[in-house]
Amino acid sequence: MGLLSIIRKQQIRDQEIRVLVLGLDNAGKSTIVSQLMRGGGNPNQEVDICCAPTIGFEINSVKINGKLINIWDVGGQDTLRPYWDNYFIGGGGGGRQMLVWCVDVSAVGRVRLRESIDELKKLVDAITNDDSAGDENGCRVLVVGNKVDLCEDDPGVVERELEHTLCTEIGTSCGDGPAPTAPATATATQLEMKVVTVSGITGYGISRLEAEIAG
Repeated sequence: MGLLSIIRKQQIRDQEIRVLVLGLDNAGKSTIVSQLMRGGGNPNQEVDICCAPTIGFEINSVKINGKLINIWDVGGQDTLRPYWDNYFIGGGGGGRQMLVWCVDVSAVGRVRLRESIDELKKLVDAITNDDSAGDENGCRVLVVGNKVDLCEDDPGVVERELEHTLCTEIGTSCGDGPAPTAPATATATQLEMKVVTVSGITGYGISRLEAEIAG
């Protein structure tokens, strides 16, 4: 039995939440994980976190609000993307499994926004159409707009723009407002996503991210 087969057959224990951190390479996934591990969230204190690109995956555990959070930080290189859906627990994890999709929303990172949305579409299709991977009741999805410290716009504006893009491109509901009509090319899914904006460097939004994960 291969490693990925073993991963898919794992069971999630009570009071445990399994978080899969995915996204394109250089989206800042490992920096966000480092903030979560050190109990980040102080927007007034910039921290010096230097993370090398993740090759394969890394597993870290941390307690948030009394819950054990197992964080799987999976590399975003082209060669790893075909295997992303194998990291989902069979049966959806009973609602205790979360996908955290990281998007670089900085001026430089937005050049790759289309690529990021396309990859997320593929993953959404995989986890909603494959019964063994999970469904909308078994896996929560949180889209994290990272690097807001490098944006000219207010984080709230960036968050609303990202919500609108997800609604129109993927055809899923985001936030509290009504979803715009999705184009015919959008993925047909009832999967609900939440969007938060953070800075893995300054710690902005990390406390909110922690609350969403442990929620």
